[in-house]
Amino acid sequence: MEIDFLHQHSLKLYEKANEEICMGCREPISGQTYGCSLCIYFLHKSCTQLPKQIEHFFHPCPLLLRIAPVSRCNACYEETSGFIYSCEPCEFNMDIKCSQLPTIKSDGQEKNIQHFSHRHPLTLFRDIEDHKSFCKICRKLCFTQACGCSQCNYYLHISCMEFLPQKIQASFHSCPVTLLTTQQYRCGSCDKEHSGLTFRCGKCYFHLCLDCFVTSTEKSKGHSRLPLEIQHFIHPCPLFLRVSYVFMCNACCGLRSGFAYYCEKCEFNIDIECANIPTINSEGEKEQVQHFSHLHPLTIQGKIEDIEEVRCKICDQLCSSPTCSCSQCNFFLHKSCMEILPRKIPPSFHPCPLILLANVSYQCDACHQHYSGFTFRCGKCYFHLCVNCSLMSTMNSNRPFEVPREIQNFFHPCPLFLRISPTFTCNACYRQHSTFRYYCRTCVFSLDIECALIPTLNTESEKDQIQHFSHWHPLTLYEQLKDFETCCGICGKFCLSSIYGCSQCKFYLHKSCMEALHRKIQHLFHECPLVLLTTPSYKCDGCGKDCSGLTFRCGECYFQICLECALLPTVESGGHTKIQHFFHGHPLIFSEKKATDEAYCYECGECCQGNAYGCSKCNFFLHKSCAQLPQEIQNPFHPEHPLTLLNMASQKSETVKCNLCLKACSYFAFCCKKCSFIVDVECASLKPTVKYQGHNHLLTVVENIHGELQCDACYSSCRGSSAFRCMECNFDLHLICGPLPCTIKHKCHVDPLTLKDFYVEDEDEDDEFYCDACEERRDPRLCVYYCAQGCPMVCDVKCVISEVVASLRGERGDVELRTVGRHMTSKVFSKDLEVKEMEQNETEKVALEEKVKVIPKSLEDIVDSLDTTEQIELNDIATAIQNRGKASLACKDQGTFPYSEEAFTQFMDRLDSAILNDDIPDFVSEHDEEFVTVGDYFVSRTLVPTFQNLFDKYGDVGAKSTLSPKLKSIIFCFLCSVIHRMRTTKVVDITEGILQEWWACLKFVQLAGFRIQFIIDHLKRVVRAHFVLQARKYTDHTFVEKNQEIEQISKDIKELTSKLEATKEQQEHNKSLAHAATASLMKQFLRDASVMKWKPAAHGLL
Repeated sequence: MEIDFLHQHSLKLYEKANEEICMGCREPISGQTYGCSLCIYFLHKSCTQLPKQIEHFFHPCPLLLRIAPVSRCNACYEETSGFIYSCEPCEFNMDIKCSQLPTIKSDGQEKNIQHFSHRHPLTLFRDIEDHKSFCKICRKLCFTQACGCSQCNYYLHISCMEFLPQKIQASFHSCPVTLLTTQQYRCGSCDKEHSGLTFRCGKCYFHLCLDCFVTSTEKSKGHSRLPLEIQHFIHPCPLFLRVSYVFMCNACCGLRSGFAYYCEKCEFNIDIECANIPTINSEGEKEQVQHFSHLHPLTIQGKIEDIEEVRCKICDQLCSSPTCSCSQCNFFLHKSCMEILPRKIPPSFHPCPLILLANVSYQCDACHQHYSGFTFRCGKCYFHLCVNCSLMSTMNSNRPFEVPREIQNFFHPCPLFLRISPTFTCNACYRQHSTFRYYCRTCVFSLDIECALIPTLNTESEKDQIQHFSHWHPLTLYEQLKDFETCCGICGKFCLSSIYGCSQCKFYLHKSCMEALHRKIQHLFHECPLVLLTTPSYKCDGCGKDCSGLTFRCGECYFQICLECALLPTVESGGHTKIQHFFHGHPLIFSEKKATDEAYCYECGECCQGNAYGCSKCNFFLHKSCAQLPQEIQNPFHPEHPLTLLNMASQKSETVKCNLCLKACSYFAFCCKKCSFIVDVECASLKPTVKYQGHNHLLTVVENIHGELQCDACYSSCRGSSAFRCMECNFDLHLICGPLPCTIKHKCHVDPLTLKDFYVEDEDEDDEFYCDACEERRDPRLCVYYCAQGCPMVCDVKCVISEVVASLRGERGDVELRTVGRHMTSKVFSKDLEVKEMEQNETEKVALEEKVKVIPKSLEDIVDSLDTTEQIELNDIATAIQNRGKASLACKDQGTFPYSEEAFTQFMDRLDSAILNDDIPDFVSEHDEEFVTVGDYFVSRTLVPTFQNLFDKYGDVGAKSTLSPKLKSIIFCFLCSVIHRMRTTKVVDITEGILQEWWACLKFVQLAGFRIQFIIDHLKRVVRAHFVLQARKYTDHTFVEKNQEIEQISKDIKELTSKLEATKEQQEHNKSLAHAATASLMKQFLRDASVMKWKPAAHGLL
């Protein structure tokens, strides 16, 4: 079947098309269908039979069938896609469902009619029960004699329905407009948003709402043939007919609606009544004239008796001379004013022509006063010129329009614009003037015409004179003045030689002062630019003195300061007793402060003692060091934006904290308001200096963390301690968890002190250890600094923290670092080496990124890359582990004393039964990132030091294994993770769960064919030490627990004496059993337990 207007290809008949959608109605297809398999285009058989064109009562034009990706039906407002019936000229669409709704014939059913304003039949209602139903045309309530659709809540008065046309030719629009329904549109007459019925021109996208249609119909009664364009005497431009919902008539100044004649260029409106007022022929009526200033004819009168109440509408003077008037409107004009009043001002004072019209209220753009009535207006630029200014410019200037509207004068840096003012003071000559002036509104600067147009010097012809912006007359060079009491107008000092001056005005300047003076400055006292100008008198907003002459001023803020305050030095220049500072708007004077002065620093809040700057008037003081803080800095922790120094106490917000040390900022801090990033004054001077092997970026040393922060190594809080921080990655480490200086020099000892992971002598079985610097007990688990020269000097890190932090911040130059327990070396980037090392680091980083492209990123990536054979081998190892674990579990624990020899045997059996679960242990998964190649293996970057130490001491322990390098890489990841955790865990902190995880991982590695018996033997030694330490702990805990129970019973319950005795006997019995059961075991393992107690589990292994 070939249907040209539906598809470009021929459509064939198919008996069945599974899971296809009809492109016409967008419904699933079942049964016979026509389609094009090439384009995957199918149609219901019924959809192919739709007529190409229909006539529908809902629209007067023919509707053509077409396909639309998405459209909105003008009948039901629903979005649709596929086939629609459309009228392109009217932009009318109707979906298939609405076009096929059944229609009725009014002849057969008198109670139902089919009306083009609604898609459903309308029922005649004699009385409507719902008294809130409104007519969709006139918007009034429908009580009786209405037609409606109760389904859509749509009602029409019968009279309105008969009055409403389906298509009209509006006189105010050149094209016919057709009635249709639209979900949302903007009326081209009242410029308001509407929905529902509208008269629309699809060609011009013109809409007319029903309100404007009804209004225009009511207002045009008797004016059925209104001309589309008129020329009226009251306005010089052609006027065009239009309909407006509301407008102001510029003839009678009344608010109107409906038809109006309109000039879009001048924004001029005149209603129909005013436009049709008959005019007179001045030749026939000699006593009356028709003037464009008024709507009605004006009567020529002689002298008016009641002259006190009659004023001319143009000059606002009493009408005592021949006058023209309109008694109906109480409108009077001097005949002389009427003759000189133009209806149009050519482009001169304003670049566009200005048209005379009446306005209810406006502001004159020349004198900036508010008026009502006559105005000369430019509708395009919204420029107004009052009649007074127009007449003033005409009467008070011989040739006002030959003066340039804008000039650039040497005396002021900004452009100056011509204005008219009743009175003003010239900033050059200080004289008062009226009428024309050149004005800078930004700086509130005025020049009269005479001063503005004074000819300037040609510096080439006048070598001894110059034109300088500080004075409006030329300045002459004087080598020496006879009057030795003449002072410089800038610095105020006596003028002796090399002086420029104006003898007429007694104005003199040092040559050096004149060269250093700028005409526009940015001052710390004010945020806006300040411009140099002259003023007869003013009060300085800096020092508060009354001054005259030169000043720096901000016209927008009415802020001005004298030259002395403007030229104050800043604290950076040094050696000055009076300075300007961005913290305060007055000059600050240098002085020596004592503790008894009770002067507190505005920046840090501390008492000012010694050198300080202050303003005694405001009780404002700053330490000299605080005053030297910059207003803005570039900080490495927030390179995107500069940081500004702000007073946190003045910020209306919650307590803010430093992003680096987390300390609450109660005074000043450097802030980025855009990003809410804050660093306090102390942290602002810090920078990243430490290279850590386990991280890509340099780390910053923060001496004290004041908030909650988790260490990424030990996962405990860093609050109250020093820490390493990377702000970019939110990576944090305790100071002792990160790299520390290998050696330091501290005042507590004469020799250098060396970093040691732990300091416990093998012969020392005592549990008490002391720091030789503070002579207080220290934790044997923590690293120390000791004297390697043989002196018995052992110091806790906190006792030498000042020297450690100084070394880490690069203050001691090139320092080698080492991470405790991990044997990871790194370096401090001092100031001398920073640039070179950073360049080398970037080169290595680029090379590493190129290399990492072919390296797996995680352990999961390695597992996913295994082939079938490798996966089978890995599954065989896992199966062997499961079987071995089941065999070990067959032996059940027997009830024995918890730490007897039998208990130890059962403990070892439990370790043997431990197997790996499906989840990877946490101590392995924490290294599951950034793998690198070491030899033939993939190794996690954080495990590389452990892997290399293992190879250096024992060689390749997996060499005899038959597994592939990928599988061996997985096994090495487990093995090195166990050794790494053993290095960082003290024997006293080991639990049975930890031992089971280690044991299970080592069995997994051993079953893979790795030679690790030496590691298992070492772990057995650790297990024995752990067992004995737990026996001691159990015994000690039991004694303490029972003693507490005895004391409690003896105090509170005297009646239970018998129970107390029985408890004592039981206690003694337990004691004897414990000693008897563990006597032989203690002798065997006690030596190892005492020696290994405070050492890492891997001590002596590598």
